[in-house]
Amino acid sequence: FIMATDARSYRIGNPLLRPEMSTIVEVNHLLPFGEKGNWLSSLYGRFTTDVITSYTAPLSNDPNILVTTFVNGDQNQGFGWENTVKLTLWSGSEVTLNGNLQWVQIALTQNDLTYTNTGINFDGKANISQKLPDGFSLQLNGDYDGPRIIPQGHTLDRYSMDITLRKEFSKRFFVTASANNIFDSRGWGSYYETPSFTQEGFRSWGGREFRISATWRFGKQDVSLFRKK
Repeated sequence: FIMATDARSYRIGNPLLRPEMSTIVEVNHLLPFGEKGNWLSSLYGRFTTDVITSYTAPLSNDPNILVTTFVNGDQNQGFGWENTVKLTLWSGSEVTLNGNLQWVQIALTQNDLTYTNTGINFDGKANISQKLPDGFSLQLNGDYDGPRIIPQGHTLDRYSMDITLRKEFSKRFFVTASANNIFDSRGWGSYYETPSFTQEGFRSWGGREFRISATWRFGKQDVSLFRKK
């Protein structure tokens, strides 16, 4: 199926994609902070053959139109360092921070042309939750993805944030109010640069969303089921 993003950009699927195969080697270390939390650190290497990646080229019968699809690249290798820290700052509060830094090299051969790109990928996430008086609790989620290396260029950075407020009236009934994508920034973008063209595009995944929901738990959990063989 062909999707015309605009008059100059088309997107099309590829039913001939092969599965990619990855070999991953990693070393993990967990450092406890007593009752305050812990720090999980990971060093890893990832080596992928037939890597599935995006590919953009001019349309054969109209070079003014660019067609983007997905193809199997030659190889993708990278080395990275990921860290996750969980902390209890004070009573009723929990903080989880995650950061990942990765060196990447990726290659793609199409129509007798080879594209090779090397660079750094990085991203981070944060989750903060706090219990409040009178059965209220507040949660904040934020994430940031830096530009990611692709054979013909890189993706654009992106970020987003969600806030959730919850009120428990009993163990069975609670009401949740949430604001998602509060910066109206959630989406996906890319920048392509080749000898024959340069293209930058961004697609939004929808605007801000505000939601209120009520949940009532009914029935009785039979914990004996988990003890049966």
